[in-house]
Amino acid sequence: MKHLKLTAAFSALLLSSCTMLGPRNAQAFVWPAAWSTAQPGEAKYGGMLNAYGFTSFSSYNPFTNTDNPGPFMYLETGANLFMPDPRDNQPVPHMAAAQPIISEDGKVYTIKLREGLKFSDGTEITARDFVTTWKLHADKELKSPLRSRFFMGEQPVTFEALDPYTLRVTFPSPPATALNTLAFAPWPDHIFGAAYQKGGAKAVAELWGPQAKAGEVVSAGMLTLGQADNRPEGTVTFVKNRYWGEWNKDSQGRSLPYLDGLSVYMLKAGQPTLPRFLAGQADLAGFTSAADAKTINDAVKAGTLKANVLNNVGKLNVGTYLVFNWNKADDPFKQALYRDVRFRRAVSHLINRQKMVDEILGGMGAPTGSIIPAQHTAYIPADLPTYGYDPAAAAKLLADLGFTQKDAEGYLVKEGKRAEFEILSYASDYTKKHMDIIIEDARAAGVKVTYRPIDGRELFKVLDATPDTLEKRPFDAAFYNASGPPSLWPFTASSARCDGVDHQFNRTGKCLTDEETKIAALAMEGEREPDLQKRTVIGQQLHRLLAEQQYFIPIVAYTFGVAYNERIGGVLPPQYLTAPTRSTLYPLTFIR
Repeated sequence: MKHLKLTAAFSALLLSSCTMLGPRNAQAFVWPAAWSTAQPGEAKYGGMLNAYGFTSFSSYNPFTNTDNPGPFMYLETGANLFMPDPRDNQPVPHMAAAQPIISEDGKVYTIKLREGLKFSDGTEITARDFVTTWKLHADKELKSPLRSRFFMGEQPVTFEALDPYTLRVTFPSPPATALNTLAFAPWPDHIFGAAYQKGGAKAVAELWGPQAKAGEVVSAGMLTLGQADNRPEGTVTFVKNRYWGEWNKDSQGRSLPYLDGLSVYMLKAGQPTLPRFLAGQADLAGFTSAADAKTINDAVKAGTLKANVLNNVGKLNVGTYLVFNWNKADDPFKQALYRDVRFRRAVSHLINRQKMVDEILGGMGAPTGSIIPAQHTAYIPADLPTYGYDPAAAAKLLADLGFTQKDAEGYLVKEGKRAEFEILSYASDYTKKHMDIIIEDARAAGVKVTYRPIDGRELFKVLDATPDTLEKRPFDAAFYNASGPPSLWPFTASSARCDGVDHQFNRTGKCLTDEETKIAALAMEGEREPDLQKRTVIGQQLHRLLAEQQYFIPIVAYTFGVAYNERIGGVLPPQYLTAPTRSTLYPLTFIR
């Protein structure tokens, strides 16, 4: 056996378990003072941090919920096997007592847990909770969005509790991305495991619905559910998990968190967030447009807002895509058109990305041809194929497809059918501005594009396929944002594997073209390649194929800024900021 040497950043792992084993002294984790701007002794206890979110709220159930973002971003905060040190993104043990140990063949990972960890209901966290959480995510009947993470091809990753404080994870072959696989939050076995034993997946799916009450939802992190008003313009509060402070301490040995909790305002679909920050009703704001940056800075200068503003911190780890629906058996003409790479390339050539950057983002972004965000530089080859704004190239591709004539309204037609599609996307003024640019430039080229706005909480319900809609999903194309992938291997199941639950262009669960099959094979090869240099070569080859096929038509890469109200202290030092959600580490944040 040997200790695992980790060389790349990875998502924080939020794991736990629950069998009461009797009282134990918790092994403390000390949060470094360098992770906060606070001076020694400056931090105070008490107060609620004000935030906003959950436009797509559906439930608190971690195994059935597909909200993004959902309440789990708060319930999971501070429940990590390992967490990345923000100074260098190298992992440090958190709920784990030490670095993982791997077998000589590289397939088996053994992880020791700290003793004395507890859920918010006081039940001790053990390896059994990790095992139950894995088992439920992997159950096909629950349709967990994390399910594909626990498989390498058709072969499952397995979890086993060797004893209450030792977890063993076995991979079918040596993984390059083991820590990505482990990046999931644990949930209590005494609740979910008990339900599963009595009533299977159906019983699990019925737990923690939208009407869940305080005390019913149990968390391993620093917060648990307080009061829930899940209606638009309602407020959900998350309160301190008092047991978490038994093993999380600041550099002076004081229990964390300092906060009493968070108060989260439930946004309505399309509701702007900035007015709440300007009015002092939210303590943190992330922004990606120059207009918002100007508004915030003008308010600070005018004295109507007391806030610290960092205008252009870095590149946002979010992808923006236009995706065509291949599953339209009820419209064979459109299905064939959307599956043809020439049509997808033509549409890509008709998108004026620079105009979006200039007119909508105010320069806070750049046109992109990459399916992965700019942070993943090693996997973005210099010769990546791109299909930038070029109406002449689009016209040639459309002519190759047989669109050589126009109807009375000036739209290209083939066999009496128009070159047209409807874009399904978020109902917001911000999205509409993007749509207006696409519609205008497509119209000039003879392609009819329309925009169908939809509530954010409903968008991915439409994109998702149910058994009776696998072959006839009810939309043409979708424009959406997706959180950036992890750095160990950024080609996730959603982008590269035909069985990916977020494989938005093709949800049949099987590859439909030779190119899809090649991409899926390369994705699996990269996941299993432990050598970083070899994995990079595979990733670049895979990226070229994805770019050539334009399954996901990339739009723009965002840069971002952050601002935080002067009432809060202990935020993350600016040099360590990597995304708007990292403007502070909640455990070290306090109210002045």
